[in-house]
Amino acid sequence: MSHHKINRLPVVLIILLVIAVFALSMSIPITAQDGTFTTNTPASNISQSDATTDDSNVSPAFFATNTPIASSSFAGPSELLFNYGLRFWLEPDFVDLVLEQIQLLENDITDAPLAVNLLLYEMQQRFPDAPASMQQREQMITAMMNAPIGSLDMRSIVRPFIQTVIDDDPSAFSIERNGFVVTLTPTNLDGSGDLDRVVNIFYEDDEGIKYEEYLLATANDDGSFTLLNTNYDLPAVPFAGVNSVSNEFLRDVNADTLDELVLRVDDGNASDRFVILEHRNGNAVDLVDPTLELRVGDIVNWDLNTVSRNAPDLTVLEYQTVTEYPNWQCNQQIEYTWVYERNLYRRTQDLNARFTDVDSLGCDLLNADLFTLPTDEAITLIESSLLEYGFDAPSANRALMTLSMLYVLSGRLDDARNTAQSIITAGDDTTWESSQANALLRATNASGNTALDICEAVAIADEFPACDVNAVIGTYLAFVDLTTDEDLEQQLAEVGLPVLESVITNEIGRAERIVVNFEYFDSGWYAFVANNDGEHRYEPAEAPTGFDEAIFPLALIEAPQSALDALLVDDDSARVLAIFDNILRENPDTPLAPDAIYLQALASEFTGDRDASREFYYTIWETYPDRIWGQIAAQHLELR
Repeated sequence: MSHHKINRLPVVLIILLVIAVFALSMSIPITAQDGTFTTNTPASNISQSDATTDDSNVSPAFFATNTPIASSSFAGPSELLFNYGLRFWLEPDFVDLVLEQIQLLENDITDAPLAVNLLLYEMQQRFPDAPASMQQREQMITAMMNAPIGSLDMRSIVRPFIQTVIDDDPSAFSIERNGFVVTLTPTNLDGSGDLDRVVNIFYEDDEGIKYEEYLLATANDDGSFTLLNTNYDLPAVPFAGVNSVSNEFLRDVNADTLDELVLRVDDGNASDRFVILEHRNGNAVDLVDPTLELRVGDIVNWDLNTVSRNAPDLTVLEYQTVTEYPNWQCNQQIEYTWVYERNLYRRTQDLNARFTDVDSLGCDLLNADLFTLPTDEAITLIESSLLEYGFDAPSANRALMTLSMLYVLSGRLDDARNTAQSIITAGDDTTWESSQANALLRATNASGNTALDICEAVAIADEFPACDVNAVIGTYLAFVDLTTDEDLEQQLAEVGLPVLESVITNEIGRAERIVVNFEYFDSGWYAFVANNDGEHRYEPAEAPTGFDEAIFPLALIEAPQSALDALLVDDDSARVLAIFDNILRENPDTPLAPDAIYLQALASEFTGDRDASREFYYTIWETYPDRIWGQIAAQHLELR
């Protein structure tokens, strides 16, 4: 019996050794050739100071299966598409990704803000309450405030923070916290209990206004207030073109005995936008017909002081821009009446109403076509208009600069110089006024320059010059006789109109024509036809065949605004995909830009098509590994 015991011991030892070696091999990560771990496990983002001392909350490293592909190396995929799957996100990982990208925002990276805004949208879709930690939320807000002004939509991050601020001191009418000034104005929104609040959120530093927004909050029985969800899209200032927002009225405007908040929004249009907010069914809603925008240049009538059971009509002048600074500043206007019916403000219109020019210096002189008039007549018109509207009127500087150029054409060089000198912006050579005036002064001081040379110098100085080169060329041509007995190009050169290119054209039913353009900046084409009286007749012409300006197709199709609005405003991923289907059908040979592909990836994932989403993310990463789109696309993938 003893020999059985002697033989059994080595066997047991061998088995235990095998088990130990196997266990050891499973716990040691295999390294790739570049020294990185092939277990696709992320490095911890938790600093030593943040680490908990409670060992029960620490997970072993080898259980971290939700692992992003490291994109900081700017390397494309190392495996085929088949080997990658969509990442299963955990909230802390996504918050870390968003915060990291916000902190990396710089002014010179043009597409980074869009990428980060899409990440913010995605975070709210995946984790509506993220970041769950107030410390993380404040950290993210600080990073946003340090980002380029107006680059990020901060509403989803700021609003929960403001709710917490109000909860901490519900009886206050003004609160300052972390740079924010929160003003709470008592108002009657729901007609029950204590007075509610209109909440103004304001943040400003040395760089300017970083955040401003108005929200509605209803009073609760315990003395607290709840910020209402919104069913309208009104970006906080400054974002998406919104320059400012202000409280126009806070009172009952629709005769329902409750208060409404009327906001005036300056978004860069000729007319501001009115948003009329009311508490309805637990939400803040806009009472304006959602198919239209209530645009207000001036209020003609809104009789809010008359006591009536019916809401007073709102009559406004709506402006639209014809041209704007540094061109002539000219608007047109039309009158609309907005009637409150069926719970919304709806627009009515006189069928005979038309947009008409606003009475202004800019409109008067824009329509005068000054350089086609006799010079003395044009000078008199500008001088009279300046006296009528004043030298401080919009477009007055443009009028003076144009007057200066007309003085040149009439030979009054001293008057031209003095007038140009009067509009130069002191200490700033970059303004339109300074660049135009200095160009004229330099050109008039150069010996041998003609009026056309001076006009050309002014035209070169800015995209919206105070002189029309082609009109001045037309003035020259109107005063010269061009005989058919001599060479046309030589005659033109002798009167100061050297020809750059000329083409003889023959068309059925028309006499032979010589089509030329001149050696002047932005010169158009002119056609010359020999008359029976031995003189050349001229007229403006189209560029001959082969001389048309080339039109090049776009190299890549970027994400259109309609697709961005469908996702970020309407939260409609299916419509995003439909928009891109139409784009690709109409442009089969033009590839999509990375932002467009990323939008496809996001929309595909949110509609449940994970395979398509995975392929889109992979394509971006593979094609643009060193751009932000490739880097965040890589974070959405992990090795199987």
